Amino acid sequence: MIRAPAVDDGHVTIPLRVPRASLTVVAAPPEWISQLTAEQTIGVPRRAYLDLAREYATAGGAVLAVGKLRLTERTPLLAWLRSRSAGTATALAAASNDAATDDYAASLGLVPVAAARRSA
Repeated sequence: MIRAPAVDDGHVTIPLRVPRASLTVVAAPPEWISQLTAEQTIGVPRRAYLDLAREYATAGGAVLAVGKLRLTERTPLLAWLRSRSAGTATALAAASNDAATDDYAASLGLVPVAAARRSA
């Protein structure tokens, strides 16, 4: 026998047996990342995450220190990584052409120097 709920919202609740193996539970990604969760969350090993968090803090990102843990918010950290990767891709594209590379190096104030020969 199915009992009507105390508040009728137009729906009926029915107990339903479903095999546990047919269910998939998906958790929302965490909002904060630490060196303990970095590998599972964003695929970065613990030591690399600590180095990354240090760079992120130097670039102005918010890194909270709680004891030995270094916590960062997931969304801003990933946005910073994407912007950093975009800058690298732009630099690599500019370096693909020798003339463009020479112009780029000159704009940075770099002067080409002949490579020194190594004696064996």
